[in-house]
Amino acid sequence: MTEYRNWIGGEWVTGDGVSVNLNPSDLDDVIGEYSRASQVQVDAASRQRQGRVARRRDHASVRSISMCPSGAANSQATVPASRVAMR
Repeated sequence: MTEYRNWIGGEWVTGDGVSVNLNPSDLDDVIGEYSRASQVQVDAASRQRQGRVARRRDHASVRSISMCPSGAANSQATVPASRVAMR
C-alpha cells in the first residue's frame, strides 16, 4: 500500500497517523493511505507559509517599482513593502 506523506519544510514527513482513502464505488479498494499531520507539523507548515508570503510580498513590491516608468517610480519608492497589496 502506498502511504502519502506531507511536504513540510522542504522534506517529506510522516504524521501522527494515517487516513485511508477508499474508492467510493468499491469500498474494498483502498486507493492510498495519507499521513495525518500532528498539530506541531500544522503549526510549522503554517509559519513557513506565512514567511513565504511575506517574502513574495517584499519581492513583488520591488518588482513593481522597477517596472514603473521613471517618473512614477519616485512616487512609489517610499511605499513600504508591507503596505503593497498582493495580487
